[in-house]
Order: sequence, then structure tokens, then C-alpha cells
Amino acid sequence: MYALQFPIFMNKWFSSIFRNRKKANRRKDERHPVLLEVRLNSESVSNARARMTNLGLKGGYIEMLIAVERGEKMQINISLPTEKALTVDGIVTFCDPQMGFGVEFDLTDSQKEFMQDLIEFARQDV
Repeated sequence: MYALQFPIFMNKWFSSIFRNRKKANRRKDERHPVLLEVRLNSESVSNARARMTNLGLKGGYIEMLIAVERGEKMQINISLPTEKALTVDGIVTFCDPQMGFGVEFDLTDSQKEFMQDLIEFARQDV
């Protein structure tokens, strides 16, 4: 049997394709389905209403028709089922035009503890 060998430039080309595929799901935290109302404030939106549809300790997905930019910093006010709210800072990591966007949280230690409790609640609710 012959071993299939590619020239060096082809190996680099293939590795760049497959490396990019691996980046598609590079999350290290587990996400859980939720349905939480949020209010967003950033350079491009002011007190915009949206909904968060999945949540993890490090981030979540927000459905919103208004376009935001990747890298945009924002404050996210998450309305909780207990009628309380949690405000966290985040940064947009990717955008689905006309659909929503992914956000990565920048949490304090107390916010992390609270978020863990919220995730545990979401896990039990499913």
C-alpha cells in the first residue's frame, strides 16, 4: 500500500482548514437552555430588551434583532425568576446577523457564585 503524502504547502492548507473547524466549538464551560429576559447597554444599544436562551458560567447566547459588533463591551441586566436582577459586564464574542450574539462574561467572585446557583436552578428546571 502506498502512503498518501502531500507537499508541505498542502499540509499547511489542510491543517488551517481543520484548525478553523475546531474553533467553531471552543467553549470550556457547559451551556444550559434558559429563557431569561435581559436588558442591554453598550455603545450601540441603550436599555434594549432581549432574551438569553442559553447560559454557562463564562457566557451565554442572547437573541436580539438589533445588530451589535464583535468585541463590543456591554452591561447585561439579567431578570431572574425571583423578580430580582443580576447585572454583569460582558463582551460580544460572535454575531449571528438578525438573530443574536454570543457573549463572554467578566464576573466578580460574588457574581460567579450567584451565576453557579442560577445555572444549577436552570439544570433542575429542564
